Amino acid sequence: MERDEKQIPIDLKRLGDYADRCHALAKELHYKEAEWTLEKNYETIEKLIELNQNLDLHDSAIGMLDYVRKEQPDVQESVEWYLRLQQWDKALVIFQRQEVERGPSYENTKGQIRCLFEMSDWEALAPIYERIWSGSDQQLQMASANIGMSMAWAMGDIDRMESYLLTLPNKSRDKSFCRALLAVYRSNFDEAAKFIGDAREEMEGDLVSHITESYSRGYAQVFRCQMLTELEEVVAYKTAPDDKERQAAIVSAWRQRLGGIQQDVGMWQKLLRLRSMVLRPILDLDTWIKYVNMSRKSGQMRIARDAIAQLLDDEALYMEEANRGEVEAMTPKLVAQAQEYARLKAELARQQYPSQNGSGGVGGGGQSAWESRTRRFSTNNVGGSAPLDMAIRLSQQPALVYMYLKY
Repeated sequence: MERDEKQIPIDLKRLGDYADRCHALAKELHYKEAEWTLEKNYETIEKLIELNQNLDLHDSAIGMLDYVRKEQPDVQESVEWYLRLQQWDKALVIFQRQEVERGPSYENTKGQIRCLFEMSDWEALAPIYERIWSGSDQQLQMASANIGMSMAWAMGDIDRMESYLLTLPNKSRDKSFCRALLAVYRSNFDEAAKFIGDAREEMEGDLVSHITESYSRGYAQVFRCQMLTELEEVVAYKTAPDDKERQAAIVSAWRQRLGGIQQDVGMWQKLLRLRSMVLRPILDLDTWIKYVNMSRKSGQMRIARDAIAQLLDDEALYMEEANRGEVEAMTPKLVAQAQEYARLKAELARQQYPSQNGSGGVGGGGQSAWESRTRRFSTNNVGGSAPLDMAIRLSQQPALVYMYLKY
């Protein structure tokens, strides 16, 4: 009837509900758009944004929000809109404004934690966790323990990981994985294998049901399976320190596997964090450059900056180890790079760091170009000493320098 441009004698809202039950998202979007033309209400706005986002129509979702702002300025902005659009910075502003107006609350704190976690703003997130864990709100502690575990993992704080793990509810789907992760850090590989097996058994039911529901939910479960597999491979890598062929095969499989992973910053972040337990970032530079560019293109500049800082910090440690002769494969190229790094480091140590107005210092006449490109990073330290714009001058990796200059 619709192809013949005839009205179906059924309420549009009911048709949309039926399409939702059948997971026919495109058809549901069609009915909701028709419903929106007849009745412009708050609930329809939220549903349209959610459907466009679920169908990967991100521009349409943002366009819908812009249209509402322009045509109906009296409609109060909802934090849920920005959460669904994954615009975490704007959602955080609303949460913080609500906290000032209404005071702190359970839901507001959870919302701020989620936004800061998605933005990987560990500096702002850590004090919130200090406040939560020094308080007596056990419900909030249990609800936020999962994100706290991820934060501690990203910061490399094993003691805090253990603390958050104790608070993590037993029914949490990630508890077995977190136990396995801690066991690997402690080199308890038999215990890690047991917890990996437990995690697989726990997610078996979810995997079947989610795959039958929708592709996006099913993909998330498949990705969890891949995380467990790669954690097993981390164990295999660590337990074969003398089998370089085996280690090379694992690294090669990791790099090939990334070709089938969605271009999602969060997923890549988890995988690279897992792999960095045995594969230092500077030795997997091509993969990390792809990750940084992905973060930059998606507007997540903080994550991109932190990844660059991690690469520069790891390169500095690697060059120092090479100069001390602590690196196994001392190739002539690595020896030359380490010597050049030491020379540049000594030269920079003798020079005064350029002032904020860009006069004097390293770089001479090219300082203004450096200043304009590195302003965003100039206050961040690498290895607790040199700012990023100075550390990049010591880098012996042209690809890393080029990527940095693109900012």
